[in-house]
Amino acid sequence: MLEALLTERFRLALHRDHRTLSCLVLAVSRSGPKLQRTEADGPGILRPGRGAMIAQHATISEFVTALSGPLRIPVIVETGLTARYDFTVDLSSYLVDAKPGSQPDIIRSALREQLGLNLEPRKEPVEFLVIDHAEKSPLGN
Repeated sequence: MLEALLTERFRLALHRDHRTLSCLVLAVSRSGPKLQRTEADGPGILRPGRGAMIAQHATISEFVTALSGPLRIPVIVETGLTARYDFTVDLSSYLVDAKPGSQPDIIRSALREQLGLNLEPRKEPVEFLVIDHAEKSPLGN
């Protein structure tokens, strides 16, 4: 419905495209996940703490959305985990000896040790929305 409105008012023209990009794939480690399942309803809450990420009744997909921003790379979920979880990822102990540019390695280590999740680099097809045309001003009111 939103796409139809944007097409009508701004003469928006777009198409979907796939490209193979470097990305990170989140999967469960061999030892299994170390996540505390919750039965709470409602949207997940993800908030940064001092050197930590705190999640309350969040899905893995919600967590990955928050994670892909700081990593500046697409993250694909292949965990098979569909429930909601409460967890904290504490990065403070990893930041003591951190070198500039080592953020992905720090997060990868924390996820593996604290949550039982692996973050593996791969090349995967990623879908993009490509805007072919859009008017600056809307047509009509």
